[in-house]
Amino acid sequence: DVCSSDLALLGSALLGASLLLQLHGLGALPLPLAGWHTLVAQSLISSAQSFLGTPYRYGGTSRDTGLDCSGLLNVTFRETLGVKMPRRSLDLSKLGSPVRRNDLQPGDLVFFNTLERNYSHSGLYIGDGKFIHAASRGKERLVRINQIDDDYYRTRFQGGRRLPLAPTVLPSRTGVPAARWALVQH
Repeated sequence: DVCSSDLALLGSALLGASLLLQLHGLGALPLPLAGWHTLVAQSLISSAQSFLGTPYRYGGTSRDTGLDCSGLLNVTFRETLGVKMPRRSLDLSKLGSPVRRNDLQPGDLVFFNTLERNYSHSGLYIGDGKFIHAASRGKERLVRINQIDDDYYRTRFQGGRRLPLAPTVLPSRTGVPAARWALVQH
């Protein structure tokens, strides 16, 4: 089993190698965008799974005090990739490109209408028809994994979004470029 820290280390190494090549004008690490997506997805899923069992709390953004659905995504992306994400599910639903249920890949964001409001709930697709989310309903109000085709979620599914993430170099005040993941703008 590959643990979350191993994936984070591998991701950091690949990010660093790619950025060094870019800084020296040698191009980028020859890994296609699909390869980056797989690496990023594995890291995000491992990170999100580390929150399993964390209690649900509306507006929550902490493992210690609880998380809501968008808080889980926000903390996962920030801690894993250093990417700041919008705080609300509705705002998250505007990122990236749309993905139909049958085309979902691990790492895609998934959205549901659970409060009679469009995009009122979000989660991270982990593959095999499953997603991880901070559930606010039922007896188990906590971060958990559900089937996307469970009766409750199947009828409320509103779509997925694929985020194009890639390594990038950012300028810094010190003159030393900063390496991090960023959303690729189309």
